[in-house]
Amino acid sequence: MPKIRNSFLLIITLSFAFILTGCTNADENLENYYYVMAIGIDTSEQAEINLSVQIASNSEQTPGEGSSQSSSSNIYTVPCNSIDSGISILNNFLSKKLNLSHCSAIIVSEELAKNGVKPYINALANNSEIRPTCNIIISNKTSLEALEQISNSNENFSSKFYEFIKSSARYTGYSITPELSEFFYCINYGTNSAIATYAYLSENTIQNTGVAVFREDRFLADLSVLDAVSYSIITDRLESSTISIKNPKNPDQLIDVLIKQIKSPNISCSLVNHYPFIKIDLSIEYDILSSSYDINTDDFAENKRIRTCN
Repeated sequence: MPKIRNSFLLIITLSFAFILTGCTNADENLENYYYVMAIGIDTSEQAEINLSVQIASNSEQTPGEGSSQSSSSNIYTVPCNSIDSGISILNNFLSKKLNLSHCSAIIVSEELAKNGVKPYINALANNSEIRPTCNIIISNKTSLEALEQISNSNENFSSKFYEFIKSSARYTGYSITPELSEFFYCINYGTNSAIATYAYLSENTIQNTGVAVFREDRFLADLSVLDAVSYSIITDRLESSTISIKNPKNPDQLIDVLIKQIKSPNISCSLVNHYPFIKIDLSIEYDILSSSYDINTDDFAENKRIRTCN
């Protein structure tokens, strides 16, 4: 009996295996999608916004209406009244459906960000395909120009650039990388001021330097690289950064210093005369890399953490 029962179960199992083979939905085939690497949002004279999507190029893709093509990606742009309607318009004339699950960055022009970004960020945050780790970038020019500049870079796939933004922020400190989930929470609940990566385009270069600061959901100003480094240190996000400072022994000289955060900051806050008094204790190791003039490192001998590097 046990042998008969085992044989019967084996037959049933094999039958199900043959029956279920090939029952996958054709719509789930990866070849039926264009995978979006980045989304751009700009002001528009024809509609509420201009929506741009950047798609990795391959041999099967051909540029269509409203697209600009480079060796690394295709960019499609449409005027629309909302994010969702823009995606629908693009899906209507493209040969494949857009898939946002690989989107690494949302780029917003400074011009549009000054008028408020809440409707667009909320729409993207509520899209089940968009990753909450998506990076928010504010461009000093249009997002379309930023996407085109990135597409014309030497990278084989432009998505590598967006990953570079996240990784470089840790070891340079020159920018920050707030994610979509963090940005969404700040503009909707106001517990913290929203911040974003600031991208500066000039001629044929694009640099992610500084911090884009928001008041509620409106872009307020861009801060300097030193501000970005300071923010990264206070929030315990910095691994290392190279900065130029004045020689404390001779203010006419500049010194290149590599700073490393060796321990999390200790932050305390108290009220003094009804005003908040914030105290921040930092543990930072620094190395002198070079200087514009000769420097006597013996002057810094009392600091045991310092060493010179050529």
